Amino acid sequence: MTAALQQTDDPKGRAKTRRRLIRAAYMVFAQHGYGSTTVKMVCEAAGFTRGAFYSNFTSLEELFIEVWRFHVQWIMDIMAKVVDTYTVQGADYGKLIEMAVRAIPVNERWQRVNADFVALCTRTPELNQTVRDAQQMLLANMIPTVMHVLEAAGRRVTAPEALGYALLAVHEGTASYCVIDPTSETLKQNRIDLLTATLNMYSEPIA
Repeated sequence: MTAALQQTDDPKGRAKTRRRLIRAAYMVFAQHGYGSTTVKMVCEAAGFTRGAFYSNFTSLEELFIEVWRFHVQWIMDIMAKVVDTYTVQGADYGKLIEMAVRAIPVNERWQRVNADFVALCTRTPELNQTVRDAQQMLLANMIPTVMHVLEAAGRRVTAPEALGYALLAVHEGTASYCVIDPTSETLKQNRIDLLTATLNMYSEPIA
C-alpha cells in the first residue's frame, strides 16, 4: 500500500493538494452522503494524511462548501468555452443554449452532493451568508456571459439579476428530472425549451 502523502510547503504543490482533496471529497460525499463522511475517509480517498487535510481546511464542512464552489466554477468554465467557440454577431442563441445544456454534464453524483448541500444550509443558518456569497459569485460570472450571448443574437436583457436567478432555478429543477430518467430525450428537450423560454421572458429585441 502506498504511504499517505504529506502536505508540501511549495505553493504550487499546496494548490495541487487542495484540488486533489476537493476531487476526492466530491466522490466520497456523492457515495456516502455528507452526514456519513469523515475526514479519514476523504484522506484515504485522496491519499493524504490528516495533516495535509487540516493544512488546507479547518473542517469537513468547509471542504464540503469548497466542493460545491469548485463544481459551480467548473460549470461556468464549460459555459464560457461553449460561448467563446460559438458566439458571433447574429448567432442563433437557441442553438447556443442547446449546445451549452448538452455540454454541461447532468449526473447523479452532483445531484446527491447538491441535495446534501441544500439540506446542510437549511440546518445551519450561519452558512446563509456563505451561500449568498457563492451565489453572487456565480451570478457575477454568469449574467455578463448570458447578456453577451443575447446581444449577439439581437436581444437586450431587461432584468439581469432576475434572469440569473431564474436560469439557476430552471437548471437545478430540470437537472433533477434528467437524473431520474437519463435516457429520456423528451426531458432533455424540455430542459432546453424551458431555458430558452426563460431567456425570452427576461429579454427583448434590440430596436
